[in-house]
Amino acid sequence: MSVIVNRYPIITDDSELIGSISIYTDVTMQKSLENELTSYVDALAVSSGKIKDLNDKLRIVGSLTRHDIRNKLSALNGLIYLLRDSKDNEEEFSADLVEMEKVSSQLVNILEVQRAFEQVGSEELTFVDVGKFFSEAVGLVSDFKSVTVDFKCEGIEVLADSLLRQLLYNLMDNTLKYGGKATTIKLYYRKEKDELQLIYQDNGEGIGQEQRVHLFERGFGKGTRIGLYMIKRIVEDYGWQLVENGEKGVGARFTMKIPEKNYRFVDLKWCFDESSLLAATRKRWRSPC
Repeated sequence: MSVIVNRYPIITDDSELIGSISIYTDVTMQKSLENELTSYVDALAVSSGKIKDLNDKLRIVGSLTRHDIRNKLSALNGLIYLLRDSKDNEEEFSADLVEMEKVSSQLVNILEVQRAFEQVGSEELTFVDVGKFFSEAVGLVSDFKSVTVDFKCEGIEVLADSLLRQLLYNLMDNTLKYGGKATTIKLYYRKEKDELQLIYQDNGEGIGQEQRVHLFERGFGKGTRIGLYMIKRIVEDYGWQLVENGEKGVGARFTMKIPEKNYRFVDLKWCFDESSLLAATRKRWRSPC
């Protein structure tokens, strides 16, 4: 019970204090309402912050998406124009169709990036299997070319959401597009004191120090200019830390530092499907199975 006590002195005409009167007021309900109001105000402040963040994300991704889609549509229109002129040449006709298919696929990927970015922070975080999500991300890649995928994170669950799949896909996509001489992609882990380090690494061109300074900034880099910025936003939403600590000329290495309470080791519950996943990577997959 919460009360307010008011005490008033009783004084005679001769200014002699002969007693006092105390009045007790029960303010339990008032305090409860004040606490409830404070909770509502705090929740409103959090909601306002989320709304502002969502508006910022929508503005950013909308601007970049429109720009990239316009560029791809221009390329597609150019290919259609060339296709008209090459209709009598079967070889040129087939080549133009292949290029059109690539541009169409890129348009789909751009829209998928937009969808994923808008989802950041919208799902409840739960423990998910790193291996399962990585295998699904591998399945999203249309062509690994001559790159081998090596996975060594079996039996690990991390506190994340479905965007972890998109994060891993984007890292692989960056390697395949900008890794140059890359022939290997690895995902492995390392225990460091009270954290788990989930490490994505390739043996491509690597990233120089002058690039690393601005690597995760919005609008920096190639392609949609949003991939690594989005990855960092996802990682931060998980409560992790992300650093790039590879070496120029040796390869890129993205280290995700996961706090102790945000990961756990479990019995292996999955195994890669030889008939589908290995086929998707052209038999270049090394799994724990």
